[in-house]
Amino acid sequence: MLTLYNSNLDRLFNFDSIFEDFYPVKKFYNLNETDSDYKIELSLPGFDKEDIQISSENGYLTVSNSTEFKDSNSFWKKSFSKSFYVGRQIDEESISAKFNNGILTVTVPKKENPKIKKSISIE
Repeated sequence: MLTLYNSNLDRLFNFDSIFEDFYPVKKFYNLNETDSDYKIELSLPGFDKEDIQISSENGYLTVSNSTEFKDSNSFWKKSFSKSFYVGRQIDEESISAKFNNGILTVTVPKKENPKIKKSISIE
């Protein structure tokens, strides 16, 4: 009984878990890093690729969308924005993206840092 009480008490002060009961929050992306790039996959069902914006600024890659629908009887809007810190050592000119079956895949190549070996003489 004490465990149940503590669990409920924890949930009382943890707003994420309270709202999760009513609005389940699911992780809709995967982020993988290799030596040469970052690969970000986002699940975006119901979106059109023409309505998705991708930008890179100050080390952050941002994927966003805002779509509105209006007719004489109704109005609705859906939107999202998600930013990923990828650092400043990326090759912004070579960022690529594909959108297939509701999955957006963004590949962010890292800049190659040549490893220069330097000999230091001892005096």
